[in-house]
Amino acid sequence: MSQAYPILQRPLSILPAFGQLAASAFVVSATQDTLSNQSALAVQNAQQALCASSLFWGHENLCAALDALAADCSEPNWDCYGAVPISPVALDCAKRLVRAIPQDLPEPSISPEPDGAIGLDWYATPSRVCSVGCCPDGTYNYAALLGDETATGHFSGVEEDTFPAILRTLINKVLPNG
Repeated sequence: MSQAYPILQRPLSILPAFGQLAASAFVVSATQDTLSNQSALAVQNAQQALCASSLFWGHENLCAALDALAADCSEPNWDCYGAVPISPVALDCAKRLVRAIPQDLPEPSISPEPDGAIGLDWYATPSRVCSVGCCPDGTYNYAALLGDETATGHFSGVEEDTFPAILRTLINKVLPNG
């Protein structure tokens, strides 16, 4: 088989749908005899770029949804119970965390909090959920319900390419296969 075969041997579920189509179309169009090392490298680089693109994994769409949420909750008393507007700092924190979500984790649901924070939730069942509060002071609070166990904590500062290890662990425990 061609030199690109190892690229397609990986589980296709790790590739976004467009990435599968683009990588497959390129490899199918190249015969085994004409696929050079340079072409195989180009396919591999394209695949990595497509997988790394947050657009295909919904991260940018989720960031746009966060912007819409903040706009909808920009006035005092947006919930008719005295809630404060979503904080621009909380919005920035939420976007940083969203952009850091690894490709092998699902996207969270988002919700406004009455204290100006934004909540990100990974939900499997009522007894298996992980919630992160992106707070107006720039910190993050998390809580997870894992059947009979709970976990809580906080952290600050998220780099867009570094997802907090504790959240990965908790989310994997929440998910059905965790």
